[in-house]
Formats: sequence, structure tokens, C-alpha cells
Amino acid sequence: MAVCTRCASELGPDDTVCARCGTPVAGAGVPAAGPGSAPPPPPSGGFVPPPGSALPPASPGFVPPPAAPTGYTPAPPPPGYGQVPGSPPPPSYGAAPGYGQVPGAPPPGYMPPMAGGYVQGAGGDGTGSLATWGNRAVGLLVDVALILVVELPLYILGIAVTTGFVYLSELAGLAIGIWFAVQLGQTGATPGMRMIGLRCVGQQSGQPIGPGLAIVRAIAHIVDNIICFVGWFFPLWDKSRQTLADKIVSTVVVRTPAQPFSLTPPAA
Repeated sequence: MAVCTRCASELGPDDTVCARCGTPVAGAGVPAAGPGSAPPPPPSGGFVPPPGSALPPASPGFVPPPAAPTGYTPAPPPPGYGQVPGSPPPPSYGAAPGYGQVPGAPPPGYMPPMAGGYVQGAGGDGTGSLATWGNRAVGLLVDVALILVVELPLYILGIAVTTGFVYLSELAGLAIGIWFAVQLGQTGATPGMRMIGLRCVGQQSGQPIGPGLAIVRAIAHIVDNIICFVGWFFPLWDKSRQTLADKIVSTVVVRTPAQPFSLTPPAA
């Protein structure tokens, strides 16, 4: 049995070259490689296995994939979970922080909410800031004076003429008080508050609280009265400058530009 003189692989009777290493077979028209003779050229590819080594089976040739046809558009990726096919991708929430800004830090100029959620304004004239106790007291005195202008003459007539005027004076004072509460609920201010530059708003929303809740706030002032009127002085030390009635209905009184005196809210 003939073997290859280079890799010792078995040769067939009709082989002229070794099927493994490509070495010509001696006696098949090519002289055998002897001492001093030049080795046969390496097979295509340049790899020459050492003598006696086992060669791995030849792998099939690499065939490149066919080129995509002209005008080919790849299919879009499948939609994400919960996304309707064909709909645009969901927007990304949150903008990247600016240069020098710490990720997660509030933007420049942000003012944290005060106790209860109301954001204090930063106007140069104090607009939007919490009203002081003195401003609130003056606005209340103006409203009380307006009620007394109507109620006191009727009360005096009730003492001098008939007690019916006394009851009428009480009804007149109650009606005016409800009228002022409705104005406060709709616009945030009574006549005295508008003249001083005050506005009553919801502690969470920063908007007028509506007539119904404003009437409840007026009734809740009974709590300020029954403890020797101490509830009216709470804005002197309270962090949110609230009376007990304000705390019951969650309102705060803030500064606004003063307006000329008027019994009714000015037209928008």
C-alpha cells in the first residue's frame, strides 16, 4: 500500500497527488522528493501540515450572501409591549440636564412649595407672597365697617322705635356677610381685601375656592372666636400665616396689587 512521503496519508493506486497535502506521488510522472531536493510547493491557501499530523476535514467554501436589491427597505422593528402597530414611538419624558446642572436637581429659578403645597411668588412688590397679619387685620376691619354702616342704624332704630328693627339689622348683617363670602369664593377677595391688596386662594390649587367653600370658611371663623379670639392671631406665628378657619378649609391669603375701593368686583 502506497503512502504519501510527506503526510503519510494512504494513496490510491490511481492517485497522482496526495489528497491531503497535494504532494505529487512518486512514480506518477513526478520524481519523489529526496534529500537535497526542493520541497513541493504548498497547496492553495499556503497551509502545509506537518508530517504525520491529522488534518481536519475540509470545510466547504464561504459563499457571501447575496446583495440586497436596489431600493430595498428593511422591515421596521416590532412594536414594544402595549404599543399599537404603526403608531409612533412613545415620547421620551424628561429633558437632559443642562451644562453644569446636577442630574435630578430642580431647574434654575425653581421655588419649592411651602407647607401644604402653595408656591410663594417672587414678585419684587411682594405679589404672591403670604399676607402679613397686619394687612389681613386692616382688610377685615374695612369689611366689618361696611357691615356696621348698614347694621348699626337699624339696630339704633330697633332700640328707639321697635325691636323689629333689631332683627332686621341682624338679617342685614348676615346678608352682607354672605354677599362678601360669595365674592371671596368667586374672585378671592372681599371689598376690604381688594382695597388692601389681598387674595384668598386654595392652599393646593392657588385659585379661588368657590362660593360654597367660602361660606363654610366664614362659618368656621366661629372656631377662631370661641377660644377667646385667639384663632384670629394665629397668622402672627403660624408658618403658613393661617387662622384656624383657614386651616379647616385649606386656604391661604396672599398679596396682590391693591385696587380702588368698590363694593362689587371690578369687571374683568
